[in-house]
Amino acid sequence: MKKGCLLLTLGIIGAAVVVNIIFSIRGTFVAKPHEIAGPRERESKVEGKKTSGEPKAEKSEAPKKSPFRELYSIISDKPTGTVKRSVDVRLKEKVNEKTIEGIAKEIHDSNPQHFKRTFIVYYLPEQTVGAGGWATSHFNPTLEVNVIGLSAGSEAEKATVSKVGETEIGRWEYSAPPGFMVFVLKTKEGIALRRVFGDGSSLVEKVKISLKGDEILLMPVEVNEAGDHWVLDSDGNLRLMDNDGLIGKAVVSGEKRGSEQFKEAFGFKEEQGIAEEPKAKVTTIFDSRTWTSADGQQTFVGAFTNFQNGKVTIVKDEEPLTFSAEILSQADREFLGQGVTFTTEDGKSYENVSASKISASAVTFMSSSGMATIPMEQLPKDMRARFGYDPAKAATEREALTKGQAAYRAQLAAQQKAVADETARKAELAKAERMTFKIFQIVPGKGALANEYRRGGVAGSVARAINSITGSGSSNYVAPSTGDVVFLTGNLHAGIVDETILDAAVVPDGIYQYTTTLGATKTVTKYKVLKMKAD
Repeated sequence: MKKGCLLLTLGIIGAAVVVNIIFSIRGTFVAKPHEIAGPRERESKVEGKKTSGEPKAEKSEAPKKSPFRELYSIISDKPTGTVKRSVDVRLKEKVNEKTIEGIAKEIHDSNPQHFKRTFIVYYLPEQTVGAGGWATSHFNPTLEVNVIGLSAGSEAEKATVSKVGETEIGRWEYSAPPGFMVFVLKTKEGIALRRVFGDGSSLVEKVKISLKGDEILLMPVEVNEAGDHWVLDSDGNLRLMDNDGLIGKAVVSGEKRGSEQFKEAFGFKEEQGIAEEPKAKVTTIFDSRTWTSADGQQTFVGAFTNFQNGKVTIVKDEEPLTFSAEILSQADREFLGQGVTFTTEDGKSYENVSASKISASAVTFMSSSGMATIPMEQLPKDMRARFGYDPAKAATEREALTKGQAAYRAQLAAQQKAVADETARKAELAKAERMTFKIFQIVPGKGALANEYRRGGVAGSVARAINSITGSGSSNYVAPSTGDVVFLTGNLHAGIVDETILDAAVVPDGIYQYTTTLGATKTVTKYKVLKMKAD
């Protein structure tokens, strides 16, 4: 019995040992859920610690080179507050719009402040900053690219404008807005200047050429009020000028030539191949000079500005000074054209005459026999030079005078017409009849249909009228009545309507026909209203 119990006890203990062994073996090969991430986290933390403490060496790369940076330079970069940034850029040459877009983005991103609006203006090498750029790219706030001048490869740049019988002397590019090519051509009729714009359209004008030192002037045959003209300078570039000075510059395109080559192309030749001796500068009356009094005792320095009716105006110490020419020395008076004798280019002789007015286009001389106004170009060459003759200024002044005279004549004619109209109106008014009318239909744009109208009242004396009011005696009252239909035209006041009663001064003005509402045609007397008063 005891032996059996012992064997049972040993059996239970053995089974427990076996089970424990099995679970131990299973635990070795199968990880528990909470143990799956544990080791990896610890390993990661260890590796992270190692990485932050001892950075792993990486292969460094050289910074990327901008594909646009060689194409431009920054002229100025000015922020306005924290919102706006203005940048002026100088391009080395024309580029296409895609390249402008790339440059714009590069400039925009170059400032870490990241302005909301960035305005960029691009200038070509020959352009003046502030005088209009060739292109713009504005972030406002999105990017917009606008080529203002001639784009690269435009129709104007590709244009070949010389035709049969024409010779191209040169071509230039005017890059400021609106941008165009300038072609100067020698034709059978003379010299022509043709502007070709970006869309291929063109504008042609005939020009007259002349030399002014090393420069060649190209003056339009049809003079304009602003005095626009071109000057070909010694560098071979064209300057567009007006009465106020420089407008812009066109740079030679293609083969670059010097002024001497252009002179030869225009047909200016030195006689027999011998260069003329340099000419001394002619002193003009407008140059600052020393003036001497008639007795020779006093002198002063000043610049002449005006001479009219024997009075000279000069600027002395920046202040205008006006005095009679008679107080000047004989030499100064002759310099101003006083008591001179000369013969004009067309052969007319003038003896002992004195200038009384000097302008850009003409000089007026006085003599014992009367007054004569002589165009500047008809004066002797030395006198023209002394009086500062400038063909462009003379042409501009003549055009202004012509316009002024035309305006004065128009104004005078208008005044005369107004006087004549008023005289006629008064004469007409004196013959007018005084009548009363009652409007019954307005005819828009023409006049009004009306009835002749007699106002109501008392026939007889004032006393009977009073009786009519008080009820005593006999009133003999006459009721209002309408008469013939008439048509009124002329000075009808605005605002009159149907049923308006008006007293008017009128004159007969023919007849007027109209159609009634029943379809009948009526012919009535027409009156012209000269003056009226409406109730």
